[in-house]
Amino acid sequence: MATKTKVTMDALTYAERFNAVVGGMASFDETSDGSKLEPKMDIIVGSIVPSTRRGIAAYNGMSYNASLAREKAYRKSGVNLSELPKGKRGKSINVDAINEALAESVVASSM
Repeated sequence: MATKTKVTMDALTYAERFNAVVGGMASFDETSDGSKLEPKMDIIVGSIVPSTRRGIAAYNGMSYNASLAREKAYRKSGVNLSELPKGKRGKSINVDAINEALAESVVASSM
């Protein structure tokens, strides 16, 4: 009877693939699998991998949590993984537009 063996990616391959995604030089290939992510990620072989943790997980055929745990462990061990670009946090506000509207409301109320 044949037994299933779990094939895992070695540390060097994961680090190389991680850095390729962050550098914008990776496209989805046959090892990519978005079905392990929630919500599932549609993958088109040959398309550029987005520089996000979800993109990296799909590119490496891992779940998001497994990819994140591996990334944290490698960084803690001293592996030189590229820094992911930071996204905007919170709501962005247009200060100039708000100040103009306040000035107009003050002028309108004083008339």
